[in-house]
Amino acid sequence: MQRKRAVMKSILLVLAAVSLSAYGQEPHKCKVGGGFVYQDSPCKVQVLPPATSRTEAPTVAATADSQTKLERDKAYLADRAYARQKTESADAVKACDAEAQSIQYELDSVATEPDLDRGGSIRGIAAMQLDQERKQSRMVGLQSRVTAKRHECDTLRQAHSAKYK
Repeated sequence: MQRKRAVMKSILLVLAAVSLSAYGQEPHKCKVGGGFVYQDSPCKVQVLPPATSRTEAPTVAATADSQTKLERDKAYLADRAYARQKTESADAVKACDAEAQSIQYELDSVATEPDLDRGGSIRGIAAMQLDQERKQSRMVGLQSRVTAKRHECDTLRQAHSAKYK
């Protein structure tokens, strides 16, 4: 009886080992067509044709196509750079005009400031004259800045018109 038990244990151990070894195998993930398939056996190896050597010259058609594409890409990049430069030039003219308008607005506001009434005393009259001289001096400075800025804007505008007709 013990012998039967020992034989049964041996058989059970062998069966368990066989089933565990089969269970322990991982499935193989193989690419078939456009998708993946899991299978028990290893995937079939696809043999690729040998790569062309680097010393072989490309075909004339391939070289001509790549040259054409290269020339087309260069022309596209040159057009984009030209358009960007044109836009930047136009933006510079607009910014310059805006600065000139800002200075002109400041000049106009100084010119329309009311004079302070300092009273009829000598000190009051002297203070009014000093205020008017300061105002005139400030207006002359602003007028000079406006003139210089407008000249700068005209120069930018002429350069833009000459380059980007």
